[in-house]
Amino acid sequence: MYFRLNGIHIEVPPLRERKDDIPLLMNKFLSQYNLENNIEMFGFLSNPFPYVKNSKIALLTSIHEGIPMSEIECMSLNVPVLNSGVD
Repeated sequence: MYFRLNGIHIEVPPLRERKDDIPLLMNKFLSQYNLENNIEMFGFLSNPFPYVKNSKIALLTSIHEGIPMSEIECMSLNVPVLNSGVD
Protein backbone atom coordinates (compact mmCIF):
# COMPACT_ATOMS: atom_id res chain seq x y z
CA MET A 1 0.00 0.00 0.00
CA TYR A 2 2.83 2.43 0.82
CA PHE A 3 4.37 2.14 -2.65
CA ARG A 4 1.10 3.44 -4.13
CA LEU A 5 1.08 6.50 -1.86
CA ASN A 6 4.73 7.23 -2.55
CA GLY A 7 4.12 7.62 -6.31
CA ILE A 8 3.12 11.31 -6.31
CA HIS A 9 5.75 13.91 -5.54
CA ILE A 10 4.78 17.59 -5.45
CA GLU A 11 7.62 20.11 -5.35
CA VAL A 12 6.67 23.37 -3.60
CA PRO A 13 9.36 26.07 -3.60
CA PRO A 14 10.06 27.79 -0.28
CA LEU A 15 8.21 30.98 0.54
CA ARG A 16 11.41 33.03 0.25
CA GLU A 17 11.33 32.25 -3.48
CA ARG A 18 7.64 33.17 -3.77
CA LYS A 19 7.59 36.67 -2.27
CA ASP A 20 4.46 37.60 -4.25
CA ASP A 21 2.50 34.99 -2.27
CA ILE A 22 3.21 36.60 1.12
CA PRO A 23 0.50 39.31 0.94
CA LEU A 24 -2.04 36.72 -0.20
CA LEU A 25 -1.17 34.41 2.67
CA MET A 26 -1.21 37.25 5.20
CA ASN A 27 -4.66 38.38 4.06
CA LYS A 28 -5.91 34.78 4.28
CA PHE A 29 -4.60 34.38 7.85
CA LEU A 30 -5.97 37.76 8.90
CA SER A 31 -9.44 36.84 7.68
CA GLN A 32 -9.20 33.28 9.05
CA TYR A 33 -8.46 34.55 12.57
CA ASN A 34 -10.75 37.62 12.31
CA LEU A 35 -7.89 40.11 12.70
CA GLU A 36 -8.77 42.46 9.83
CA ASN A 37 -9.87 45.16 12.28
CA ASN A 38 -6.72 44.84 14.44
CA ILE A 39 -3.89 44.58 11.91
CA GLU A 40 -3.19 46.74 8.88
CA MET A 41 -0.82 45.68 6.11
CA PHE A 42 0.93 48.55 4.32
CA GLY A 43 3.65 46.83 2.32
CA PHE A 44 6.63 48.97 1.32
CA LEU A 45 6.39 52.64 2.31
CA SER A 46 8.93 55.31 1.42
CA ASN A 47 8.12 57.21 4.66
CA PRO A 48 6.65 54.98 7.38
CA PHE A 49 7.20 57.56 10.15
CA PRO A 50 3.52 58.63 10.54
CA TYR A 51 2.47 54.98 10.91
CA VAL A 52 5.27 54.14 13.33
CA LYS A 53 4.44 57.22 15.39
CA ASN A 54 0.80 56.15 15.83
CA SER A 55 1.44 52.42 16.32
CA LYS A 56 1.50 50.50 19.58
CA ILE A 57 3.92 47.84 18.33
CA ALA A 58 6.04 47.25 15.23
CA LEU A 59 6.60 43.85 13.63
CA LEU A 60 9.56 43.60 11.26
CA THR A 61 9.30 40.41 9.25
CA SER A 62 12.34 40.58 6.99
CA ILE A 63 15.98 41.63 7.06
CA HIS A 64 15.24 43.52 3.84
CA GLU A 65 13.04 46.10 5.58
CA GLY A 66 15.85 48.36 6.76
CA ILE A 67 15.80 46.95 10.27
CA PRO A 68 18.51 49.17 11.84
CA MET A 69 16.78 52.40 10.80
CA SER A 70 13.32 51.10 11.64
CA GLU A 71 14.47 49.96 15.08
CA ILE A 72 16.05 53.35 15.79
CA GLU A 73 12.84 55.13 14.79
CA CYS A 74 10.72 52.83 16.92
CA MET A 75 12.99 53.09 19.94
CA SER A 76 13.04 56.89 19.70
CA LEU A 77 9.22 56.85 19.77
CA ASN A 78 9.01 54.23 22.57
CA VAL A 79 7.34 51.70 20.26
CA PRO A 80 8.23 48.05 21.01
CA VAL A 81 9.77 46.14 18.10
CA LEU A 82 9.28 42.44 17.30
CA ASN A 83 11.57 40.73 14.80
CA SER A 84 10.99 37.37 13.21
CA GLY A 85 13.57 35.00 11.75
CA VAL A 86 12.10 35.17 8.25
CA ASP A 87 14.45 36.31 5.48
